[in-house]
Amino acid sequence: ITEGAPKVTDCVVLSSVCEKDFLQMAASLEHSSEHPLAEAIVTYAQKKNISLQTVSDFGAVAGQGVYGALDGKKILAGNRRMMDENNISLGELAQKGEAAAEQGKTPLYFAADGKAMGLICVADVVKASSAQAIKEFEKMGIEVIMLTGDNKKTAEAIRSQLGITKAI
Repeated sequence: ITEGAPKVTDCVVLSSVCEKDFLQMAASLEHSSEHPLAEAIVTYAQKKNISLQTVSDFGAVAGQGVYGALDGKKILAGNRRMMDENNISLGELAQKGEAAAEQGKTPLYFAADGKAMGLICVADVVKASSAQAIKEFEKMGIEVIMLTGDNKKTAEAIRSQLGITKAI
């Protein structure tokens, strides 16, 4: 349905955090991940000439995000569930992430040593041919159901945009 090349659309950093330091932390952690959203973040940071650091103790939690250690700090990157399960209070970032998801973006939250640092939103562009292909399937009597790993709000935005009846 999408181009398959997600890009960073928004970077929100808490006022107490330096944006350059935040991007360095985020991209350094995501550099160890093979996820397409991680690649988008690394590419975004590299375009801003942000150097990457080595992360130790890297790991992933299926369906939630990644974690590691950088400069003696435990850092986390992932969805709302990951932050909730690690007792990270998101404050204003939660509302900004929800708003982004309603626009079809995927919000990724970042925390260091148990404190929220910022939010990076990533989105994938819908292919120009997708809407027409979906209409053709429906004309053929094929029920189109979108299966996705995105969160519900992001999936709903894409589903609605393309006129798909059901998203899972």
